[in-house]
Amino acid sequence: MNNRIKINLGNVPIILVASHAGNYKPKDIPDISSSEVKKVLPDLFTDKLIQETIEALSLYDIKPSTVVMGISRGKVDLNKRPEYAYIAASRGKEVYENFHNTLTSITESNKRNFGWSLLIDVHGFLSRDSHFALQQDVVLGTEDGFTMPLDHNEKISRRIVEMFFSKKGWKVYPSIDHKEDIFNGGYIVNSHSKINEGIFAIQIEISSIIRKDDEKRRRFAIDLAEFIRSIL
Repeated sequence: MNNRIKINLGNVPIILVASHAGNYKPKDIPDISSSEVKKVLPDLFTDKLIQETIEALSLYDIKPSTVVMGISRGKVDLNKRPEYAYIAASRGKEVYENFHNTLTSITESNKRNFGWSLLIDVHGFLSRDSHFALQQDVVLGTEDGFTMPLDHNEKISRRIVEMFFSKKGWKVYPSIDHKEDIFNGGYIVNSHSKINEGIFAIQIEISSIIRKDDEKRRRFAIDLAEFIRSIL
């Protein structure tokens, strides 16, 4: 673990990322905003979900690369542009650049060795009634097709992801005929995708109801593992 970033290299062109999993608050990295940092919570159990997905895939000798952040996003927010992600002239810059350089390196290796790459950025949202999407199980974000084709792609598309998890019984937002009007993909998927070169990325937001329930979370992890197997 380097700068509280846990990195494991895999044997398939898939990268599982949990950029908001951490709650460690090192004193030598200043808060991004002293007034807001106490309100910033980690995406609980996203790291656990990735671990359970890896365990499910190990039965088939399939090992995606994983990159999991241990530092609180109140200190370094890896899913924001650098000018908003950390306090300048602090160690936050080193942590941020190390994380993104790692993703770039793994992505380039995947492209070189397999001809394509898929980054799955796992996040979490609090289930509530304020937006229809927040009543669902899973929200997909691709910047409306910028980081992954919406449909009609032989390798991977948002529609393929949507249909797979819907058939497994999960409530998925948005459907193919809806725009991504919430959680539509942050800086990570935007900066680590080049769909014209076969480098895809998708942000998957998972409801707190699933993440906090051991049985539901494990079931989702098993389904995510099956999805990964289906596209290899």
